[in-house]
Amino acid sequence: MAKKEYTMRGDFDKVLEAISREILEGSVSASLEDSGDCVLGDTRCAVRVFERYSTLGGNRLSLSVTLCGCGEQLWLCAISAGGSNAVFWKVNTWGEEAFLEELVRAVQALPVRDLEEGNTWRRTADSAEDEDAVLTMEIKIRPGPAFPGREREG
Repeated sequence: MAKKEYTMRGDFDKVLEAISREILEGSVSASLEDSGDCVLGDTRCAVRVFERYSTLGGNRLSLSVTLCGCGEQLWLCAISAGGSNAVFWKVNTWGEEAFLEELVRAVQALPVRDLEEGNTWRRTADSAEDEDAVLTMEIKIRPGPAFPGREREG
């Protein structure tokens, strides 16, 4: 599993379209498996689940993307999963991280303001003999606008 979160200011529809286009054009085997959209008052939420074949792992990977927005304030969360043939632990996460990197490239090219990277998660296993996968977390949270109705901690 690999995960990225971002906050930014921009146009919800343009961000969603740019990310979807980049992921689908990033691999010949990429497809949009399903999607969901919701509007609650001034808040919008879009969920997209993409899938592609991983040549390295010889299997398919998924990338779940959630974009929430209120006006120009946007929150983006992407989680990739799959990519290992092991039964009880992950032998490799290369495919997951590579799939997520397509989203990272798309985000870096977005016409948005105040782009901030939030939590980043990666699950790794040092070797096939290592049954205990190590979960690491890098936190890069900087002060920024809080979402309406959600108080900033600290």
